[in-house]
Amino acid sequence: MKKQVEEYLEEVKRIAGEINIEDIARVITIIYGAWSVRGDIYICGNGGSAATASHFASDLCKLGVRAYCLNDNMAQMTALTNDVGWDNVFLNQLAYKWSKHDVLICISVHGGVGEDEAGQWSQNINKAMDYVKRYGGKIVGLVGFDGGEVRRLADASIVAGQSTPQVESWHSHICHLICECLKGLS
Repeated sequence: MKKQVEEYLEEVKRIAGEINIEDIARVITIIYGAWSVRGDIYICGNGGSAATASHFASDLCKLGVRAYCLNDNMAQMTALTNDVGWDNVFLNQLAYKWSKHDVLICISVHGGVGEDEAGQWSQNINKAMDYVKRYGGKIVGLVGFDGGEVRRLADASIVAGQSTPQVESWHSHICHLICECLKGLS
């Protein structure tokens, strides 16, 4: 067990050294830019990333940022899944309220690529990003591995880690870091 703990903590140190500080600065600049013109920040993710999205939206709201987690209303999400399908659950929420001053933050371990017995992963995130690209606004990605489709479409993204537990943990750290930096700008 001691070896496993040491290896995990060594991986934490390695990832800390690999995260690109300029990427973090670009993300903070985009979020602050929307905040300064009273744009809305929409955040989404699947699985553990949905929990991070909810937590991040809550922390941003405490700073006075107009932040909304697209995962937070379970009744709405399940109704939309019935009516328009899971792939459109985030897109549909954005479609009636999106503004060119808004930001979509997508949190995804694999960046919307890969598949398993349920089909392709995170197509709901990919469709939401396609919508934002079509109608203006900015996209921020918090991703792991190679960043996938989220990194490709995002205006700025932060890549952290190569294993799901590490990626999810680092996304939480990065969200707290972003909030701390925004406090200094307010």
